[in-house]
Amino acid sequence: MKLLSISNFLTLTFTIYNIKTQVLYPTENFIKDSVYSQIWAIEEGLTATLERLKEKENEFQEKEDTCIIKEKETEINTLKEENVKLKEVNDNSYEYFLNEICNRQPQLALAHRYECQLYYNCSARTSLGAWEPLSHLFECTYPYVFSVTTHQCKNYTEVDCGNRSLPVWECQYRRNKCKYGGRCVPCEHLYPPCIGKADGLWPWVAKYPSPYYTICKDERSISTGNCETDSEWNSEAFPYNGTCTSRFNIPTSYGGLLPSCAGKSDGSYKFSERCDAYYACNNGVARAVKCSSGFNFDANSGSCQYMANCT
Repeated sequence: MKLLSISNFLTLTFTIYNIKTQVLYPTENFIKDSVYSQIWAIEEGLTATLERLKEKENEFQEKEDTCIIKEKETEINTLKEENVKLKEVNDNSYEYFLNEICNRQPQLALAHRYECQLYYNCSARTSLGAWEPLSHLFECTYPYVFSVTTHQCKNYTEVDCGNRSLPVWECQYRRNKCKYGGRCVPCEHLYPPCIGKADGLWPWVAKYPSPYYTICKDERSISTGNCETDSEWNSEAFPYNGTCTSRFNIPTSYGGLLPSCAGKSDGSYKFSERCDAYYACNNGVARAVKCSSGFNFDANSGSCQYMANCT
């Protein structure tokens, strides 16, 4: 593919002034024909520039001659500068084309080109704040995404995003990202991620170890909560292996109170925190045992005994 120069791209950007007035319809074909065809030409140039940049960097890595290296460095820096300028042209052009369309068809709703939760609402100004450069840009609320069929925000299960990226975490939505130079609560402390996790109950990683958990479905957090006190052990419970579990049944390596049996002989051992329970080691695996009411662990017998002395 032949790479156009910066000047040619700048010329292409302003051809919108010569486009004849036409009736606008909110269909996918219309969008591609009247808007995206203009932008795609610029984006093809961006792609070509990046491909050339990659080729030059590969050549640079293969050369050892000092003069050739200096020459390739100059070419690479030139390509990087050209890429930055093309990106600015692309962003500015798209905003201009979008405003032109919205001025002529104020009731139009258009899907964002890349992100499935974003869309353009020509009848209103952006709800995402002054940091968003496109004035008509809006965002569906989690876990909704924008449907090109109904032109509305729908649950992700009802929408085919096609080539648009489908977010699965609240922190992938723009409204939840830090916009103040890092002076905000980290998003993962507000919204636990489920990316890569199977359906079920998982610890809230940013608050681990703690009673906080999230319920995951389709790699999305659908609810959060705190584990209640374990009634049998009368102790704090943490999320572990898909359920809220007494800390005495959770290994210390996972934030629990169950000691490791590594290096210990098979047998029964007293918990340092309480007398009415013990843990048994069997082939290096620890298992917590709770004594019945009125019974304590007896070190001599290695079992629970009625009214045994706690030593």
